[in-house]
Amino acid sequence: MNLVPLPRKIEKLAGVCRPESRFARLGVAGGKESLQAVRHKLGEMGFRVRADGSLPAGLVLIGETNANCLAPPYQPEGYALLASARGVAVAGHDADGLYWGLVTLQQLLDGRRNCPSVRITDWPAFGYRAHMDDISRRQVSTLEDFKRIIRLLSCFKIKYYSPYIEDMLEIGSFPDIGIGRGRLTAREVREMVRYAKLHNVVVYPTYSLLGHQENLLSLPAYRKFAHEVFQPPSAYDVTKPGLRPYLRKVIRDVCGLFPDAPIFNGCFDEVLGPSKAQFISHANWCAAEVAKHGKRLMLYLDMFKNHYGLDEIRRLDGRIMPVEWDYEHPLEREEPYRKAGFIPWGHAAYWNWCSFLPDFACGKKNIDEWAVLQTRWGGTGFSAAQYGDH
Repeated sequence: MNLVPLPRKIEKLAGVCRPESRFARLGVAGGKESLQAVRHKLGEMGFRVRADGSLPAGLVLIGETNANCLAPPYQPEGYALLASARGVAVAGHDADGLYWGLVTLQQLLDGRRNCPSVRITDWPAFGYRAHMDDISRRQVSTLEDFKRIIRLLSCFKIKYYSPYIEDMLEIGSFPDIGIGRGRLTAREVREMVRYAKLHNVVVYPTYSLLGHQENLLSLPAYRKFAHEVFQPPSAYDVTKPGLRPYLRKVIRDVCGLFPDAPIFNGCFDEVLGPSKAQFISHANWCAAEVAKHGKRLMLYLDMFKNHYGLDEIRRLDGRIMPVEWDYEHPLEREEPYRKAGFIPWGHAAYWNWCSFLPDFACGKKNIDEWAVLQTRWGGTGFSAAQYGDH
């Protein structure tokens, strides 16, 4: 059985499961819960869905199997699956768990009409499992390719997808941003978000709110917001009086394109220009603005790690999600953060590191170390980025 990720518990049973019925009974809460992604997944697998108010909510039955002894684990995104000669039952702790259980069933069937008889119990090690996709360096793909990526993430039970945007997004209030650089259009983003919902994936924006805006700040209309340094500017000058009204509109418009996303990644990494006090004040202001739209600001910690000191993290707004990025040896970060009494979210990467093809050996080692570190810390999870390097 080629199941990825490997479930926590697999019990092989005698016989073969052949779900002859093309109908799937879906337990709903009072007949009202739509479970759109679950319905879509069942349709993808060739089953017609019948809502059944007599079944417990979050249960799918195919055939005549007995699901009385099937109890999902009491864990977020957990599920239990029983495939036997009489049919299939999948029970989810929540809607996410039910969907992931169907993903496992799809892997078991693998395009066939039968699979081994098994009992599976599973839930994810980390609630935050994200893929970041760099589109900021002239590699914005087609809408169909973004949909392919979303389908792949769903197949591997990766819950979050975040395009790394910088200035590569159509902003309603500032239609000249990203023009001529192949930016994502608002229509494309809305379609990505809609499509991701069907595959139980949440799309959230990674849009720089301080640094990494060298392309934007090279334009005459936006140079007035630049922090002038000894090289072409890449960061906003947070003392400029017109900056906050401008960013308030940007945040509003970006949040509007990603209405269901709980996260807004504002980056704040590799910044050249602002003082520590200016950096922290600006981060806290952005966190408050993002919170107005029902989201939490995500922020990278390299400026604290390399310049300000880890103790200064405590001055950040409590709603901020601080993230440690390390693309080589994250296990070396454990002791400094333990001393600071602080557990950040993690960020890995796999990309070409300025070579022609991606270095998958290096990327896999980096991801493996992050999994070990977050497990030791009892962390919430981590993301992995595919950067472009032009």
